[in-house]
Amino acid sequence: MRILLITIINLLLFSGLKAAILDFTATKVCEGNQTIFNATYTGSAVIVSYKWDMDGDGIFDDASGSNVKYKFNVAGVYKVGLQVTTDANDQDYQYHYVVVNAIPKVNFTINNPCELTGTLFTDNSIVNNGKIKRYYWDFNNDGNVDDSSGTSVIYKYIIPKLYYIKLTVVSDSGCSSSAIKSVKINSSPVSDFSFTGSRCLGDTSYFYNNTHISGDTIISSVLYFGDGIGTNFNKINNVYHIYKNIGNYSAKLISISNTGCSDTSKTIVLDIKSSPSLTISGEPGFFYEGKTLTLTSVGKYDSLIWSTHENTNNITVDKGDLYTAIAYYNNGCRKTESIRIISLKRPGLKIMNVMTPNGDGVNDLWHIDFIEAYKFCDVKIFNKVGQQVFSDSNYSNNWDGKSDGILLPDGAYYYIVKDSDNNVYKGAINILK
Repeated sequence: MRILLITIINLLLFSGLKAAILDFTATKVCEGNQTIFNATYTGSAVIVSYKWDMDGDGIFDDASGSNVKYKFNVAGVYKVGLQVTTDANDQDYQYHYVVVNAIPKVNFTINNPCELTGTLFTDNSIVNNGKIKRYYWDFNNDGNVDDSSGTSVIYKYIIPKLYYIKLTVVSDSGCSSSAIKSVKINSSPVSDFSFTGSRCLGDTSYFYNNTHISGDTIISSVLYFGDGIGTNFNKINNVYHIYKNIGNYSAKLISISNTGCSDTSKTIVLDIKSSPSLTISGEPGFFYEGKTLTLTSVGKYDSLIWSTHENTNNITVDKGDLYTAIAYYNNGCRKTESIRIISLKRPGLKIMNVMTPNGDGVNDLWHIDFIEAYKFCDVKIFNKVGQQVFSDSNYSNNWDGKSDGILLPDGAYYYIVKDSDNNVYKGAINILK
């Protein structure tokens, strides 16, 4: 029994160091910072040395002490070991894997550096063996975070000038990094245009460019009429347009500056309404003095007014002039048409002296030229013995060589023609079949 007890005590004394617990802790660090190591030991032995293997080569020659600081130059996972020696010259060691987290590489792009319209900032940062979790944007580098919503943000600058932008990102391991870039915010054009003229189909609509810019020049202005048609537009060459269909059209102007800044104007909605249709019939377009001509308006409209102040569809004119008719729809649209009527002096009558009433369609009727220039012509025709064979107080070129329905025999006949101006014409007419 005594021998067994001595053996157990010796075993306990011999295994005293092994029964102790050796460990160490390491702070979580980011690339470029020092890792703090703290050794822990629970046991009865007295530790006389702490030695560290920081590069995992199995040799404890990189640092000494129970609490040490060590800087790993590159992010990664390192095998770190601690060796202790007691006053009895006993040794023990412990290894752990220590992580040094990567610092994010910060980068971002800048698009549309223009005042008022919104500049787009897009993050392009990367981090090895991790993800970026948080973004802090400072758009004028004044130390205040202006936006933390994510990887792509829009910020509107009010004043065009040079700005410094700072982006700070934080990875999922808590490592952060920042980058600062400068950007010149350029002046933006202020697109603006006005409209005058009719909003009626077929009428001309006029557009005027009022766009302006400070500190830069405008290289392009395109006006879109809202009907699929656009045109280059500048202050020197204002434009007009004729809409071909009724409906609502949204016109807008887009201007671009020399530095690529653009602006879209407010939209002007044009309600193009139906217009009346109108033509004036007034053939042949002339008349002879002392006679009249009827002008007729043809089309679709709600009301009509002539330049003679008449509002009927037809008017009768007795002098040469320019006559205008304006047709109106109740929606306010109108259509204007004009016709010039010429008044001619009456020429003398030219009377046919031969007729051949044989039914061949040539000279079958006795014709008096310019008879239409007179209000009336009184015609009497006699045979060679003085008997009247035909008469008409308002002759219209319709005598066919017959008397009481019977075709007269060939020969010479004599006429007396008196026009409305009391001019008298006498002569012979020969009938030849």
